Amino acid sequence: MTYGRLDVFLPDGQFKTFTLSDESVSIGRSSGSTIALDTEALSRYHASVTYQNGEVFLTDLDSVNGTFVDGVRLEANQPHVLYGGEEITIGDLRMIFQSLDDSPTRPILVLEDATRRLERAELPFYVEIEQPEHAIPPGAHISSTVTITNTGGEPRRFRVEVSGLPEGWARLDRREIDIPPGDSGSVVVNFKPRRRSASTPGDYSVTLTISETMNPDMRLSGVVILRVLAFGGFGMALDSDAARAGTPLRLHLQNQGSAPLALRLIVRDIGETLRLRIEPAQVTLPPGGRATAQIAARPRRTKLFGDAQQHTFDVIARSGDAAAFMVPLRATLEEHPPLPGWAAFVLGGLGIAIAALMLVGLVLLLQPPPTQPVIDSFILLSDHVAQDEPLRMQWETTAATSIRFLVDDLEIRRTGVMDGEGFLDTRGLSGDHVASLVASQGSAEARMDLPFRVYIPLEVESFDYSPRPVVLYVAQSLTLEWNVSGAAVTRITGLENFTIAQTDTSFGPGGSLTISGIPTAPLTAVLYAEGDQSQLETRLPLEVIAPQCSPMDADVPLRALPVETGQVVGTIPRGTTVVVDAQDALGRWLRVQLSGGAHGWGLRSALTCAETFSPDDLVKELVNLPPTPGPGGTITPPPIILGTESAAAQLSPLSAESAAPAPATPTPAG
Repeated sequence: MTYGRLDVFLPDGQFKTFTLSDESVSIGRSSGSTIALDTEALSRYHASVTYQNGEVFLTDLDSVNGTFVDGVRLEANQPHVLYGGEEITIGDLRMIFQSLDDSPTRPILVLEDATRRLERAELPFYVEIEQPEHAIPPGAHISSTVTITNTGGEPRRFRVEVSGLPEGWARLDRREIDIPPGDSGSVVVNFKPRRRSASTPGDYSVTLTISETMNPDMRLSGVVILRVLAFGGFGMALDSDAARAGTPLRLHLQNQGSAPLALRLIVRDIGETLRLRIEPAQVTLPPGGRATAQIAARPRRTKLFGDAQQHTFDVIARSGDAAAFMVPLRATLEEHPPLPGWAAFVLGGLGIAIAALMLVGLVLLLQPPPTQPVIDSFILLSDHVAQDEPLRMQWETTAATSIRFLVDDLEIRRTGVMDGEGFLDTRGLSGDHVASLVASQGSAEARMDLPFRVYIPLEVESFDYSPRPVVLYVAQSLTLEWNVSGAAVTRITGLENFTIAQTDTSFGPGGSLTISGIPTAPLTAVLYAEGDQSQLETRLPLEVIAPQCSPMDADVPLRALPVETGQVVGTIPRGTTVVVDAQDALGRWLRVQLSGGAHGWGLRSALTCAETFSPDDLVKELVNLPPTPGPGGTITPPPIILGTESAAAQLSPLSAESAAPAPATPTPAG
């Protein structure tokens, strides 16, 4: 059974798709992996995807570069649940997991809170718009379905228009559709942001306008949110693979992604025979931006005699984002001594005097470097690290006998390794600091300082709500409380099916939000937090129950309208529990849900309801009642009830049956 799809975006711009159907799928550089990708960013066996009990898990197999899901690094050998739409980052690789299900017997779950209904009483049609399920990166696609229902008495032709997106991002399977009276038709809107650096990540408000072609003033408009993720892409090249001493070598860099890319540039001597320097050592490229760096290379020791020789070195670009990918290029330095090897024997024959002079010259040329210590390079592999993570560094020195490392002028480490790699402990540190390397020989010293920042990782300490449970169709207040350590900004979303009132949803690290409304569908509160260098999203499903009532003493008849003279459409047998979803304007009748989507009205005085709600708080349904004859045969119009119902009471919910128990089937009348 196919349960998912993995879309892989390679650094060179290529795109690959892998279908996931095995219960265990391995990802790595080894040819024995289920998904084998030839890239240095992956370990031989880097990660695995498993399918167990209807859930999909991603596990990092203690890899070198790590595995990131939506910017957060996974703990090694700890399974992480995938729901669909997550961005997986491994080095310079970007992957999107798409959840699939090809089982013909498994029911399709429709997320009711992802569909909006648009209607106006004076229009002979209404529209249902499906919200895109998840965020997508440029180059991927997702669709939204617009369903139009013709409630009039004649055929109509409708037009669908899309606005609010860059050109070419949206495509309709058809722009116009004919719908018979009482029937429905659908138009599919396909969204596919172009995979270009100009495709800015973020939320796009897309306006869908549905109008009748013969009468364009009869229209409905709705907005859906298309969330576009950033994608990564990077390229670099040398203007020549072979450098010459004294001539700078140019390195060309390009950010092919849609988000700013911070890079640290490193040059590494393979044979420890060169002196290397690159300028600038750090650069930040805007989306689509280019930059050039210059590399200066020369031999550590100059050769006077001998044949031409090549020295090998690597140029490495390491990203400064959470992925921390590394891209290497290999280059060579060609060294050409001024005299060939046989010249030494020719010069030896010129005599002892000339040989002595040449010897003096060679001694002068080959004398050791001065005793003043020199720091050839000092590099922090990342200038932004999480608290308690090591700050990794590399260094090279000349003529030094002792190396010391300081943080904010406080010595924390000493070593005798003149060229090497190591790390500094960041426990107890936060904010901006300065790392220093001090190279010493005797009383002479050389020093280099580099700034770095330690940020506190995000952690959800609390996220809860009250009261419990939440009751459908009932006016009530809901309080959410949360606290996220390390966060600068937090936001609360997901309450669209509870209230349409505009509320402030942006807070500090912690907060409390109390809102009033009437829930019409299951609710899931979403807490989104942003910190110095990371983001976090936590979902909190709310316990939602349906309001239930049962006959008080005897069977209760149900009527088509909330009046004593209304037609009987069913009966609630004594001892049966039913779901009520509204009351009439006077509060004398309660509307009962029947099977098949029908409703009936029962006298409130004949029903006893659960203690979880008060019938006075139910949604009030304004029903147009037929006029009744008055004294002398005069037709008395129904009373006009003046008042302002709450905004939530005027909503037309699609359905809440997924959150309520199946309603009892009352006995039909007759």
